[in-house]
Amino acid sequence: MNAFLRGARPWLPLVLAFAVFAGLCMTVLTLLPGGPPSLSSPVAVSYSDPDPSSGVWSAYAQTTPASGPGFAGPRDVTIRKTGTAAVLATVSPPRPYATFAFVAGTGEPDRWIAGAQRGHPVRLDNSAQPVTLFLLAFHSTSRRVTVTRLPAPAMLASGLITDRSPLAVAGSASAGQLAAVTLSPDGRRLALLIITAAGYQVRVYPVGGGSTAGDTAKTWTELSAAGAAPATWAFSLNWLGDARTLAIGITDRGTATAIRGHSSVFWLDTARPAGALATAGTTVPLTFPAPTSTPTFGGPHAPNGCTGAPVPASDGRTVLCSGTAAFPVNMAGATSVGIWTFSARTGKLTDAWNQHTICCLLTSTDFPNILWVSPHGDSVIAAGMTMKNQGAQLFLRAPNGRLRQLPWSGLFHYPSVGNISEPSTAW
Repeated sequence: MNAFLRGARPWLPLVLAFAVFAGLCMTVLTLLPGGPPSLSSPVAVSYSDPDPSSGVWSAYAQTTPASGPGFAGPRDVTIRKTGTAAVLATVSPPRPYATFAFVAGTGEPDRWIAGAQRGHPVRLDNSAQPVTLFLLAFHSTSRRVTVTRLPAPAMLASGLITDRSPLAVAGSASAGQLAAVTLSPDGRRLALLIITAAGYQVRVYPVGGGSTAGDTAKTWTELSAAGAAPATWAFSLNWLGDARTLAIGITDRGTATAIRGHSSVFWLDTARPAGALATAGTTVPLTFPAPTSTPTFGGPHAPNGCTGAPVPASDGRTVLCSGTAAFPVNMAGATSVGIWTFSARTGKLTDAWNQHTICCLLTSTDFPNILWVSPHGDSVIAAGMTMKNQGAQLFLRAPNGRLRQLPWSGLFHYPSVGNISEPSTAW
């Protein structure tokens, strides 16, 4: 025994430090509402198609490994039934492309934008390779998918690869990094948000060779202020139903201000002349009311910031973001999260959805992640909606607040990493 202790003596400080940390974590867990969180497997549920009145579309697209191992192999896009996750169609990238890097929604059912790369992915994300954009149009009767190249140059696309694991790498913004992409409701114009070394740009390209007024290519530029780092910001880009206005959601994740909700929405009038972005629209900052008291573990926890990019609904009335709430500092890393809603006109907080506590060695997949917002902003599809399921499950939140779990296939682990990876998924 003495010989063993003498041999282990250099490790005793580490052992003691770990024991102290573990004890502090358990103390905090005991104080959390309801006691220590349950990490058991999700309960079994029966899946069915959502009620049509929910507004959610019947099919979604998802990047799916075409061969193993999933974290390093090429990926196809599978079109799946929302209620059952049954595969309706499988799309491989056209030659000479080897893999699809991501898939993004267009705001219309059965149409998606996919980014194809020539090389195989590395650890799921190979954002150092440029991507070329394609439109995927699913024909539900024949279950065939039409693949059409879109009129945009190839560029880096790490901002659109939605795997949220800590191993995802970010590409350099010096050559132009694609951060968001969307197609107008009438299908006539493609909009891109591109991060550059000097700031960021919004580019609009005509689709199908349109040459009428409003269908010419335009670029609006926003130069970064001193100390700003758009490459670390989260962006969303969505057309409103008028097919004229672009809503740009921005959250600064690169500074401490992100914790306090440094988020805004810029409303771009694409009928305005190209040039400086600031002259072609207006900015509405998202604001949070000051907490009325010091937060305790038992709450209440006042929303105080967005962790993801704000996502405006297509009717232009509501803005949503996933975010954090005021929570006491603790060694376990526990925090309060949820989905916050705002008035698009004033930027003021209007509601907090599915607020819950997450804990403890936090990864990005624990936080809520909005994948789809209904046209009126009254329902969402999101991951990370509950503590029990964290990011491993998808839920549809109906306007009445009811959560319906949606099947989500394709999740897998990185080798030697405990948290799950989220495939790129879009409605």
